[in-house]
Formats: sequence, C-alpha cells, structure tokens
Amino acid sequence: MASPVSIAMLLYTLFTLFTLGCSLSVIPGTGYLPAIVRAACRSALSETIAACSDELQYPEEWIPSTSLKDICTTGCQAGLASMYSKALSACGTGSVNITTNVTSEILVPINLAAELVYRYNITCLQGDGGFCKEKLQNMTAEKLCSDCYMKKTVLEIDEPMDTSDPYSPEEFNSLKQSCGIPTTSYPIKPTTPAGTPPPTPTCTTKITAKAGDTINSIAKSNSVSTDRLLVGNSDLPPTITDTLAGGEIICLDNVPKCMIRQVVAGDTCESLITASGKGVDIMMFRSWNPSVGRDCKNLPSMVGKYVCVSPPGTTAPFKPVEGTPKPTITTISTPEPTHNWGTVPNTMISSMNMTTTWIFPTDPLEIITATATPPPNSAISSMLARVSHCPFLKENSDEWTKDLAPDEYHLHSWDLSEECIESWDPYCFPAPTGPILPSPTNIASSCYPTISTVIPDGGIPAPGPIQTGVPDNCNKWHVVKTGDTCSTLESKYKISHTLFRQYNPVINDACSNLIVDFAYCVRIWVEPSTTLSPTATSLSTRTSVVSTTSTSSGPPGPTQSGTSPTCTKWHIDKQGDTCDSIAAQYNIIVSRFRQLNRSVNSACSNLVVGNAYCVG
Repeated sequence: MASPVSIAMLLYTLFTLFTLGCSLSVIPGTGYLPAIVRAACRSALSETIAACSDELQYPEEWIPSTSLKDICTTGCQAGLASMYSKALSACGTGSVNITTNVTSEILVPINLAAELVYRYNITCLQGDGGFCKEKLQNMTAEKLCSDCYMKKTVLEIDEPMDTSDPYSPEEFNSLKQSCGIPTTSYPIKPTTPAGTPPPTPTCTTKITAKAGDTINSIAKSNSVSTDRLLVGNSDLPPTITDTLAGGEIICLDNVPKCMIRQVVAGDTCESLITASGKGVDIMMFRSWNPSVGRDCKNLPSMVGKYVCVSPPGTTAPFKPVEGTPKPTITTISTPEPTHNWGTVPNTMISSMNMTTTWIFPTDPLEIITATATPPPNSAISSMLARVSHCPFLKENSDEWTKDLAPDEYHLHSWDLSEECIESWDPYCFPAPTGPILPSPTNIASSCYPTISTVIPDGGIPAPGPIQTGVPDNCNKWHVVKTGDTCSTLESKYKISHTLFRQYNPVINDACSNLIVDFAYCVRIWVEPSTTLSPTATSLSTRTSVVSTTSTSSGPPGPTQSGTSPTCTKWHIDKQGDTCDSIAAQYNIIVSRFRQLNRSVNSACSNLVVGNAYCVG
C-alpha cells in the first residue's frame, strides 16, 4: 500500500521526468552529496552504468512487465556488480553525519549503491518458469509457498533494503516447514558473528586510537580539523563525545595539518576570520572549512569541534604575500657631467623588479550543477494533470491549515483508513505514462479530507466577563471587538439570530447592546444520545432526524440525471437548503456533493425541493 500522500511525491515524479533519457547512475553527479562524503566515494557513486536501462531509476512497482527482458540483462548485472565493488572500496561501510542549520542525519553512502542493486534483483527476480513480478501480484495463501515468494524472501533477508520488516531466519524456516519444504532449501547468507573485527583500512599515514579517545581529542593532538578527520574516516562515530574502545585505525591520508581553533558558543564567521589573521576573508575561511556552510550557518551545530584557522597543509599563521619593496634611491652629488650623445635603446629599461603573488587556499568550494535536459512543458503538464484530482497535494504545506479556526482540524491522508488511501492511489500515485483519469465519483465521502470541528466535552470557562442568562453548558465563546455585530458573529459561527439570542438572552432584538471585551456564547454542549426526539425541548438537548436509505431500496425521492449509481446515503431537499448547508450537514465538501450529483450547477441554483440528492 502506498505511504501517506505528500507534495514530496509530486516533486519526486517531476525529478524523474528530468532524468528521462539520461544514463543510469546511483547519483546524478558528485555534487549531489555533501563534501563530508569522501570525494572518491562520490565519484564512484556517480559513475555511469552504461549497460543498464535508465528505467531502473523508477520504483519496482512502476516498471512495466513488458520492459523486463530489456532491463534484466547479464551486461547490466555485471555492470552493477562492478559498480558496487568500486563503491565499497571507495566508501567503506561507515556512516557520515550530515548536519545543516536545521537537521542532523546519518547517511551510509554504500547503502545508496546497495539500494540500486536490490532494485535490480527484486525487479528481475525469476522463478516458477518466468519473471516473478506479475506472479507475486495479488498475493494469496497458496502463493506463500511458491518458488517466487521463497526467492523473494531470501532476497529480503540477504539484502534488507525494503521498508517492510523481512522474515527472521527462524520465521523463514517455520514458513518453509509449513509449506513442506526442507529448511535446507532456499539458504540465506550466514550472519556475521558478533565480535568480528572490522577490516583494516588501506592507508599510508595512520595512527592507532587509544581507549577513551574521541574524534575531537585525536583532531586536537594531530592539529587537524575535526570534520576533515571524519571525512577521511567514515567508520568513526560522528559525534565528538563518543569514546573509542581502542585499537581503531585512524587514517590521516588527505587530512592535512593546520592551525586549529575550537569553536565555542557565540562564534561567528567574523570572529573566526579575525582569529585567522590579517588578509583572510570569508571565501578563504570557508574553503579551509567547507562544513561550516553558507554564511557559516552550521557553526551552532559545530560547537566543540576544531576548525582550521590557517590554510590546510600549513601550521603557521596565514601571511599575504605582498610585492617586492621599492629600493631606496640615494642621491649622490656629482660634478657637472660632460654630455655625450649616444644611441637610444629599443626597449624600456627599469631599475625596479616588481613581482606580485596571490595565494588562494586549497579545496575550492564545490558548486552543484545540473546538466539534464528539461522535459517538454507537455510532459510536465500531463504529470500535473494526472495528480490534479488528488486532494492531499498540499497537506504538508501551510495552505492545509490556512484560515482554520482554533477548534477546527483538516483531516490528513494518514487520518483515513487503509481502504481510503488505496482508493486514492490511482489519483495520487499515477503511472508516469498512464491515462489522465476523470474526477472520481465512486470514492466514499468518508475518504475525503474534510474539515472537522473538534468539540471538547461539557461547558468551558468564558475567556472574559459575561452577562446573565448564558447557559452553563456553553461550549464555545466569542469575545466581542469593536465593529462586531450580531450578523457578523452569526455568519462566522453559522448559527441563526434566534439561536444566538437564545444562547445570550440579554441581547435585545435589534442587537444594539453588545459590549466590547465581553464573552458571548456561540455554541452549547449537547450530550450524545442514542434516542432521537422529534423536537428540541431545551438548550441542553439538540437532535436531528436524517433520512437515509441504501441503493438496494432505491432513493427516497425523485433524482436527476448524473446522480452517483453507487450512492448509499441520501438527503431530501427542503426549502432553504443550499449546497453549503447540505455539505456541512453530512461533513463533506461542496465539490464532493457536486461530484455525487452531476446535475447540480456550479452556482448551486437548481436544487429541487423534494428531490433526493446523494451525500455518500
């Protein structure tokens, strides 16, 4: 089942369109991973795998079965194996801590390569005489014992890159026994025994950590930047407070020495540049310390770490090289010269040798660029049209909660049932080349992201002074401001003038005695009751009678053309009903009401009293 819908899904789809026609690689370029990931690793992950189809960039469920013969080739399999071997050698198996001014996340670079290999293996899995992709759709109990399912389970255990929890080896053996399959069949890779020492990295300049060392203490004792040390040793713990057990090999290749300074709370770019000496500017300092980020916004998360305050490779303060000083000219008194005329030289002769040398630091800042050819506007328009009926596209933006009252809640996709989300999948997760579907008419009204009012139990205290006669079970208040009138309050809270005066008996018929800063009741608490009474007898009870029927017995009144054929809930139109009032009564949106009743025009001016209208 698809995960909850978000705008990120649309952005991912558009990114996929931008990569159409490009050769396959794990990442589009070295600039797509931060500089804290070692350069050799980023280079290995960005290498093109020419033998593989770029269709592997899609999730497995998006790849059509008709493409499998073109995708699943021995050349692609060999290319992926070669890529993974190079990536493992360059990246290792360690993680890096990617820190921004907002979040801090752990990334294992080799997993990016492993995920692409896993996608190929699960897509191209074969068993039961053919590809398993279609054979494993619409799973049944019988298919749990099939060759394809057994091989898929082995793959999930051996390469746990899927988001779902795989079987444990013990659970897999139990499954095989229940299917009458020997437990020796479909073997899985043995797990690494506990205590197996990590491989010693290949390194020219290295030291051995002592028990109790931290990455920071090692950086200090070797006069290197903490983050540069982490880049060169991705297997080390990413935090400066974690202690090492002792015996770990610390590689100092490509970790140049420099003058270091520990970052303290309150440090800024300016204070660290000042500490670096005369002639240093922000571009130079950032090139010495790329992890500080733009405008040094990562500094708050780097407190305690050591940074370079001299160019990497030097342990002396930075000194700008200036031009050769002008020689001193001494005037000597001489007798009146005898003038001899000679030949004028062809070139200018200078008594001063001026040289100017500009020194700029190492490690230039990396600029991320994109070289993919943008898709045509028609492709983007088609993709947007395919998701235009998905009601959840903005659920992670501020627009989702815009203009909501404090006691209102806009339902999200994750608030709905699994069946509802599956109903929306064709509209929110369309195939990139699938048809553009019309507006849905067969999705239950309970599956729409409606706005609900969250009503607390019982009466609540007034937020200001009140007048006499207000019921004790008042559940919502409005504090009057200058310019408020009964009409504005009744419109805002969708109550009648009669009901508003019933809640606030002191208000006169002309509503001319509202008092600024006083609290007035706009809703009362109604105790839930299973017994419906035909009329409301007091302020403490409120009931309504809703006429509904199922399609098996037909609508309870005449209908117009365009009414949903799968309707299970009806409303008999009465004098004064509007689309807004009907939609509010059944907790659906107006556009949904009009989808269920196609004959209703956009102005909702053609409702017929006595007719039955579908509401669910």
